[in-house]
Amino acid sequence: MNTAWIKHPTILSGKLVNLIPLEEEHFNELHNAASDKRIWVEEH
Repeated sequence: MNTAWIKHPTILSGKLVNLIPLEEEHFNELHNAASDKRIWVEEH
């Protein structure tokens, strides 16, 4: 018996955030966020 114990797609919901499966409709927003150079700069 090879039954998945997690039903897919799974949405994890918390008090502050919901984690949802990545879909093609998210790519533009993800690209925009990843293009912000401030998130790639390490500050000490």
